[in-house]
Amino acid sequence: MNAPVTADQSETQKIENALDALLTAVACYEREPALLPETGAVSAGALIGAYLEKLTTWTKAQRSADELLQRPVSWALRRAIRTLGKRLHEIGGDRLMHDICDRVAARDPAREGWRLGVIDHRWDGIGEWVA
Repeated sequence: MNAPVTADQSETQKIENALDALLTAVACYEREPALLPETGAVSAGALIGAYLEKLTTWTKAQRSADELLQRPVSWALRRAIRTLGKRLHEIGGDRLMHDICDRVAARDPAREGWRLGVIDHRWDGIGEWVA
């Protein structure tokens, strides 16, 4: 097992501030419509069929690229949240991740639950973090 990488408190504070800014931006960009080609009226069955095809026949890279192409800014913001979670894990493991998560979520009481959900989903699989 690798020992945690050390960091000074200022790096941890910078990560906390960056996570706050990223979550604020994600909330803004999630309201934007996806950049989908105009297909006209589509039935729910057709949408479900297309979604299932992506799940069963597309590679992980294809699905990721499709998400990026539909919502490029939101996708990039969410990837940045994951990157910062990995760094926090390097610095202080799961305990530091939980502490920072709780503090960042509490910075916006009206969206605290939503913020926890975004972080939880993006940090799934980092260390012992399970969504």
